[in-house]
Amino acid sequence: MESSSIIVAIASPRGAAPRGLVRASGPGAIHALRSAWKDASGLSVDEPGRRRGGTIATRLEMPGAGSAGRVAVPVLLGTFAAPRSYTGEDIVEVQSCGHPALLERIVEELIATARRNGASAGRAAPGEFTARAFLNGRIDLTQAEGVATAVAARSDGERRAAQRLLSGRLGTDARRWSEEIVACLALVEAGIDFTDQEDVVAITAPELARRLDALRGLIEVERRGEMPLERLQAAPRVVLTGRPNAGKSSLFNALLGRERAVVAAVAGTTRDALVEPIALEGPAGAIEVLLVDLPGVADDVATERSGLAAALDVVAGREGETADLRLCCVPCDQSLPLDFDASRDCTLLVRTMADRGPPRGVESSGREQSGVVTVSARTGQGLEALRQAIAAGVVGGAPSLGAEALALAPRQRFALDECVAALDEAAGLVAVAGAHESIRQPELVAARLREALGGLESLVGRFLPDDVLERIFSSFCIGK
Repeated sequence: MESSSIIVAIASPRGAAPRGLVRASGPGAIHALRSAWKDASGLSVDEPGRRRGGTIATRLEMPGAGSAGRVAVPVLLGTFAAPRSYTGEDIVEVQSCGHPALLERIVEELIATARRNGASAGRAAPGEFTARAFLNGRIDLTQAEGVATAVAARSDGERRAAQRLLSGRLGTDARRWSEEIVACLALVEAGIDFTDQEDVVAITAPELARRLDALRGLIEVERRGEMPLERLQAAPRVVLTGRPNAGKSSLFNALLGRERAVVAAVAGTTRDALVEPIALEGPAGAIEVLLVDLPGVADDVATERSGLAAALDVVAGREGETADLRLCCVPCDQSLPLDFDASRDCTLLVRTMADRGPPRGVESSGREQSGVVTVSARTGQGLEALRQAIAAGVVGGAPSLGAEALALAPRQRFALDECVAALDEAAGLVAVAGAHESIRQPELVAARLREALGGLESLVGRFLPDDVLERIFSSFCIGK
């Protein structure tokens, strides 16, 4: 992975916004880009023995459109001097108006400026900023994977999992475990060197067995609260279905506790499927689900096809997006459809708009039984009962929001499994010695300890082949 050039990319999310961010990183980037600014005074400060960056308001000079010549664009400029930056290199960050075309022009101008000043410069590849942070020793691989998890997070559970990886907790634990394995390995190998001297025992079999058992116990304590990252990414989908103006969007907002969906009396206001995570109190503690507000599905053929298609995609579970719990919303002032079948149409019947009066047709039809909740998004009636019903409906399938849960990606889980398996094999070989002080097969024990150490080294990214690293970072966003 080449890291001698200056890389530049848009680092803010795609689309127009009030503000946007362009990031550049590389050896000497601050000096190479200095001439781009109309006023660069205060750009960086040199002090005896160290350098530090700064933030200033300035203007970026760049070619104007057509025959406009050069124009000066107001920007907020931040610099972060090596080696105390995120990547370990000089970093330059430019904040400006978030228009995509303007941000793209800024990227082009920064690359052109660096090249005019004799530096090698180009566009950043996906994940290249974080890859440089890893290669320069600023973060370990578990933290780098935390960056990717944070960027892709769709729920609070995923964001918390990402934060735990970003904190370096897993990497710190892995290094501590590695140090203990290295210490045991050194003692075992020292015993091999003195096999011809019976009075020299670097470490006895019982002592090594005790240390291996203690080490495995530490790893198991950490893994006990482990939750596969793919389970967090597959939080149950609770889908609100029903006809137009059935009160789905109002209920969606009420459950979220904020105005996320547009609510209007005009049918068809909701045109796309809206998905938001919500936290609920389940039987075993806090859990998280994805709440989905669908466009209303009318009975007539005039229903807008895009809305109907979106609804069917979510409910039918296309592309793996399965509806784990369907809430069929029917206003209290409307009767249930004549062909309504709870076992077919929904998991839970929700009678909305309870502030308009009791549900119609209950006494005559006798169909309103258990599995029915009556709510009012306006007054809050029945909302807590609905939350409890949702939590009960997804029990066992929703990820826990426990503060100490550690989410591991498949690669990380495999590395830990490899380490534990090797430790178990080493402990089994040591146990063969029984009550004897000396280790019977020290060469095999040492080999298993090296395998355990290799599992932990791969966990934090040491000695991984370049193709494996490239595969990991290629899944990142450009600009991260």
